[in-house]
Amino acid sequence: MNPLRPGLRRVLRWLGYGAAGLLALLLLCAGYVYAASGLALRRTYEAEAHPVEARDDSATITEGGRLAKIRGCYGACHGEGDGLVVDEPFIAAGAIPDLTRLVRNYDDAQLERAIRHGIKPGGRSVIEFMPSAMFSRLSDQDFGAIVAFLRSLPEANGPQGGLRFKPLARAMIAIGRMGFAAEQIDEPVTHPAPDRSDPIAFGRYLALTSCTECHGSDLAGSGGMLAAPDLRIAGAYSLEQFTRLMREGVPVDGRDLGLMGRASRGRFSNFTDEEIAPLHAYLRGRARK
Repeated sequence: MNPLRPGLRRVLRWLGYGAAGLLALLLLCAGYVYAASGLALRRTYEAEAHPVEARDDSATITEGGRLAKIRGCYGACHGEGDGLVVDEPFIAAGAIPDLTRLVRNYDDAQLERAIRHGIKPGGRSVIEFMPSAMFSRLSDQDFGAIVAFLRSLPEANGPQGGLRFKPLARAMIAIGRMGFAAEQIDEPVTHPAPDRSDPIAFGRYLALTSCTECHGSDLAGSGGMLAAPDLRIAGAYSLEQFTRLMREGVPVDGRDLGLMGRASRGRFSNFTDEEIAPLHAYLRGRARK
């Protein structure tokens, strides 16, 4: 008889116990993740709606199209209003909704709550990637113009939306690393028209309704997957350099800015000179504080 055989059997037995314990722990963790994330996803929210009546004249619709491109409603996250199918490994699969259908299915109050508050009919919140906190600061005039543009688009019959969250996203939700749009809005938010005669005030409005999606609500930068810098960095740009950054996505050093470069070319290139100048003035003034 091999004297090592009993010892080997004990080792294998304890290895089996360890593997079983590890499997049980993993199952408990998975159960917690799905229970906690499911509870968070089912949570409901309340917010007072502020319906905005959208004028349907051609000038308003044209301006709304420009504003929708700048804010990413058209040509970016939702495609050209017809929605996008997504399938990100370990994160989510499904569709970002077709806005041409959504604006027909939602009344003014439901649409305002969904966009400005991140709350869907029924009370559940959209995930934080919907920048409702940014849209909550839009003036009624600009918000109404965007809605007028979206309502003017022909119905595309794209996806109605609905994301299925995969394990990594579920885990991030469970531990609070992925949040909900409805929880990121500081109430009350008012919606006055920006004072275009005051360059700093107008520039601040443009920054808070265009840049906070990536750079944080205080423009001080964000971590995580975006890793967007504090916009004090804009203080180092001359107006000419800043205009090139916003129109072409090219920084002072000429490097590829990735997401910012794409956003500049696809979205921010729709800013007028009369908007870029006050935005630059506000960001430069902020950098000096």
